[in-house]
Amino acid sequence: MTRNSVVIRVAASLFAILGSVTLLPAQSSAQTVKLNEMFSNYSFYDLAKVVKFEDNYFAVELSNNRILVFNSEQEVVSQVGGIGQEAGAFYEPVEIRFDSEGNFYVLEEGNERVQWFNKKGLPRGQFRVHPTAVGFAVNSKGEIFAGQPQKGKLISVYARDGRLLRSFGELCTPSSVYGEMYQRYDEWYQIAINRIQLDTDEEDNLYVAFYHAPIIRKYTSSGELVFEKRIHGVEMEKLIDVFWNVPVAKISHQGALSQNIDGIQLLMLIKGIAVGGKTIYLLLGNDSILPLAVKSGTQGVSIQLPRINRGSFYSISAFKEEMLILTTFTFGQGSNCYFIRLPLHIQN
Repeated sequence: MTRNSVVIRVAASLFAILGSVTLLPAQSSAQTVKLNEMFSNYSFYDLAKVVKFEDNYFAVELSNNRILVFNSEQEVVSQVGGIGQEAGAFYEPVEIRFDSEGNFYVLEEGNERVQWFNKKGLPRGQFRVHPTAVGFAVNSKGEIFAGQPQKGKLISVYARDGRLLRSFGELCTPSSVYGEMYQRYDEWYQIAINRIQLDTDEEDNLYVAFYHAPIIRKYTSSGELVFEKRIHGVEMEKLIDVFWNVPVAKISHQGALSQNIDGIQLLMLIKGIAVGGKTIYLLLGNDSILPLAVKSGTQGVSIQLPRINRGSFYSISAFKEEMLILTTFTFGQGSNCYFIRLPLHIQN
């Protein structure tokens, strides 16, 4: 699976089990949460993201350069896009977000552009985002948040017409995250360590997950830091060990994803973030989901997802407090999509 500036390496898993997810609460026996397949009558090659808004599902197809809209019965009702550079066309769309009025916003990696559309799918505006943005969110007012550490701050905030409204978020370094023994990597990884995923809540707070650092942050919409939390636990420690000690060529044996955004192939500790109601959900690099409390960042109990044959879970989104939507990618077999009913039990 290749993007213009992102190359994803998908691990070869040892087995494939579909149908249930195991939830391991502390001090108790295992429970199961059903993993439900979506769009079973439709074949995808590479789903970058699937998001639900109101009663419809919006599936972002990277290589087909389009967004398919499915109704509540999971039937295709419309299509937006097609390859191109003109308004309404896409080249490598990777993200989609909505404002409170139902307008939707699409980040294109190939065109280095953000486009926004009205509720009917008609293009309303566009602007270029350069340097490359990784991490994308939109608040209820239609303000656009983009991860652009190359500009000196973690996040740049744009108006619909492309005006830069503000920037915020202090950058981190390998030594500030992992200790002084990693200071020699500070210059080499100065951009890569600050690549992020974003999501917002109903109050327009912004949540930040770092791909290559075990850190999440919560900001107000104006850019005030509410909290920064380090992700702890055996699973994360194992991922960190692989991150620093396993050569990139052997990462495929660890059942994980690595990516190359800034000329450096690195393991993804956190692959995605989604906020549903009072809970933050992190998709970790070992194909598990870690829930955290929205108000405090307190960790819950992780949920180990089933292994995907020669593939991996790739993205996550949340619809209110009702469901999580997950996409997968498998080399030579394409993408699939699943949902998990919410809420899940969180033990604080």
